[in-house]
Parts: sequence; C-alpha cells; structure tokens
Amino acid sequence: MRVIEQVERDREPLILVVEGAVPAQLPEACRMGGRPFAEVLLPLLRRAEFILAAGTCASYGGIAAAEGNPTGAESVRQFAERAAVEVRGRLVLCPGCPAHPDELLGTLAHLAAKGYPEVRKSLTPTMFFRECVHDACPRLPQYVLKLFASRFGEADACLYSLGCQGLDVYADCARRQSNGKVSWCVGAQAPCIGCTLPQFGKSRGLPFYRNYS
Repeated sequence: MRVIEQVERDREPLILVVEGAVPAQLPEACRMGGRPFAEVLLPLLRRAEFILAAGTCASYGGIAAAEGNPTGAESVRQFAERAAVEVRGRLVLCPGCPAHPDELLGTLAHLAAKGYPEVRKSLTPTMFFRECVHDACPRLPQYVLKLFASRFGEADACLYSLGCQGLDVYADCARRQSNGKVSWCVGAQAPCIGCTLPQFGKSRGLPFYRNYS
C-alpha cells in the first residue's frame, strides 16, 4: 500500500494497469491494505495518463460478473463511467482469460513510447486483436464442408457444434499461441471458448457452461 499511496501523491506520468473486476456491490470482496479496491482505484484512474485493463475481468467483468454473483462485479470502464471519470483516449483493453503476456507488454510498450494505440471499437489494440480466430482455424476446411464434431476428441471435424466461439472472436491466438508458443485452445483439441468476448462468462446459457457429455 505504501507504493500505491506514493503513486497517488506523485505527479509523474502514470500508466495504470488494472487486473480484475471491481466488486461494486460487495466492497469487502476485494481490499488492499484494508481499503476497498474501488477506493484505491478511483484516484489512480483520475490521474493516470493511460489505463490498461489486463484480462477479461478488468475489460468486461468476466466470470466474476456471471449471473447470480453477489459482488456486482463490473469492468474498469463501467466503474469509471459510473464515477464520471472520462476514459476516452486513455483506456485500452487487453482481454483474455488469461491475457497473453505478449499483448500486455506490447501494449504497454506502445503506450510508453508512442502514446495511445490504434484501437477497434471494442477498445482492443488492432495490432493484437485484428484477426478472426475462425479465419485462422486449422479446422476451417471442415467447417466449409459442414463436417461438425458430435463429441470431443474428433480430430478431423469442426468444433462449432461443441460450442466453439471462433466465428465471433478477434484475437491472434492461432499465430501467437500460449505457454511459450506451445499450443492454443483449438490446437489442444478444444473449442475456442471466446474468453476475449465482452459476454464471456456472464450468462449461464453460454457454451462455456454447457455440459456436452
């Protein structure tokens, strides 16, 4: 907390990185140094030159904002707008569950060296969130031929029928991959769960929560 309090007082340029949703209706769900997270966050949001929401919870609410969650979790943008803090031209989103370290570091480097990056309507930087996962999917030929999997483990079938969200996702997962470029969801024989989407984790009707057994 000593470091955060010093940053609050400093007048040096600040790039604020926020991870996690803000528990708006249950402040005691997240405390820092005995203070509610929202109380710590607000003055930093006001004075930051740029704000980077790291991960889907900070970007959109994520699983923390799922139906029935008593915390009233909300994104950084929702929290700022409710507090009448202008974030236009300052807030950049790097969603993902988890966010990819390349995207976080690349966005931070751009903010520090060149300022606010080019962003999509979703406020995600176009340099990382331009490509549609569906277009880069190795199972695209099976989709075109309407060869859809009926169960997990079918290596030569499209996973759309098993809840794949790749048609709606714009991210470079297929090219960048995870864990040191070891693999990614589809490469591991799983569907894209849409973890970078604004609605990810929020509705109990999403494929992410469906039992396909």
